[in-house]
Amino acid sequence: MQNQSIELYQSLLPGLGNVTLRMRYYGLYAWLASTYAQRVGSEDPEVWRHFLRRGEALYALIAVAANDSNGVAGSEWAKRELAAAGDGDISLSAADSPSVPHLQQSFGAFGAAYGSPLFDLKILFENRKHRIPTPSPDQGEGLARAFAEAGGDAADAFCEAIMSRSVATTALASMASLTPSRIGIDSAERNCYQEILLKVQESKRHAARRDTLLLLLELAAQSGELPEVLTFRWAMYTGNLSDGTPLSLASDELRQRREEWWLYHANDLMHVCLEALLGYLLELLETDYPGGVSMESLVQHAVEDILQSVESMVQTWREFANQSLSTEIEPDHDSGGERTLAEALLRGRYGTKGSSKADYAVDALRLLTLLQHRLERHHDVVTRRFGELNPKISRTLLSEVAFLEASADDPLCDTLSELLTERVLRRHLWIAVQKLRYQNAYTFLLDVDNGRLQLRKKDGPVFTNPRVSPAITFLRDIHLLSEQGITPHGRAVITAAA
Repeated sequence: MQNQSIELYQSLLPGLGNVTLRMRYYGLYAWLASTYAQRVGSEDPEVWRHFLRRGEALYALIAVAANDSNGVAGSEWAKRELAAAGDGDISLSAADSPSVPHLQQSFGAFGAAYGSPLFDLKILFENRKHRIPTPSPDQGEGLARAFAEAGGDAADAFCEAIMSRSVATTALASMASLTPSRIGIDSAERNCYQEILLKVQESKRHAARRDTLLLLLELAAQSGELPEVLTFRWAMYTGNLSDGTPLSLASDELRQRREEWWLYHANDLMHVCLEALLGYLLELLETDYPGGVSMESLVQHAVEDILQSVESMVQTWREFANQSLSTEIEPDHDSGGERTLAEALLRGRYGTKGSSKADYAVDALRLLTLLQHRLERHHDVVTRRFGELNPKISRTLLSEVAFLEASADDPLCDTLSELLTERVLRRHLWIAVQKLRYQNAYTFLLDVDNGRLQLRKKDGPVFTNPRVSPAITFLRDIHLLSEQGITPHGRAVITAAA
């Protein structure tokens, strides 16, 4: 299920990643590739790698020296080097070795984070003959020229330092205009970045990024403040601003894209529910069964505790859902019911005075009922995205709601038993086996020994990270957003898109 959430946000923000932290790196790498072709020209990938690593190390030194290192790769290394060098020189040759703690990835931040988006956006392409990145003739070379023009003498000095393999600490200040926050507000470089992010020609795939960025700008304009990731997620889910005012979207494209973000967040909430139920079972293992217990006995204990926290007249999932809907939300309106429950689950409310482990599990079940109810109003986007997937293989919001609906009139104890056994415990064990087999990662939270479950370690629910934070930073870097919210440039983008 988590994989479906990841696939959803990847499709909504292509060309960005959770570790592509500053917009100006896109220009830096386009310029480095262009400069390498002009000044070096070797087709040996190792020569390119060393050139690239020296460039990244120098950029980190400049950014740290200018106190503009937020999101800059290798900042900790740069701080140590600057402290040790004083007013002397710093060698860039040592920094291009993967054994040196500048960046462990062989090709640095380019290989770890930025390379794939740069190819995806067609800023760079890989020559089949020598496999060294080359700027694309139009977009890539245009961005490289704009970066060089914006840098001026600083770009020339940067190039010479890379070629000479060292830099004087006293020279770093003269290159400060290249740091991530120094993109000129009226520069050709800024215009290039805006065009890369927002002008997508006929690409439906990249139109999703444009629309998502426009949704962020609309949210900033209508709320009067800089959006945060959770603010954006809940606004897309509820269709409202934080104060309850409806979010106004003029175009069908943006309304449809908001629906896709609703689906992403709803699927993530479903994942949180199931992780919370797993967390509840792990807590039971720790407190009540330190020596281990069979899966059947653990589930029986859990179901009995949950039923004691539910009204005695509730006999089926349908009755439980109806009771939850009548107390948690106004059924005909999107509201804050889901957010209240989700926040309680994410912070682990059972650890607070006056609550219990069973109350925590019941909150997860209540959130499940709300998601089941909301799906009825968003049926089109759910079936369009998940309808053709095999529910026995691909676990999604749709597959879990289908299970709840199929079990709606069964005895509640049976529904809860199957939910906890098959869709929580066995699913966790199956996923952990797959990760061990294919990724060599040991992610088991419990061990199975002679039919008895034993706690290995506890964990709780978390949201996936949907690339929205880098998107907000990129919009700030190119002056469409600021600390105060929308900027004149940002409003102009909204107006042009209307």
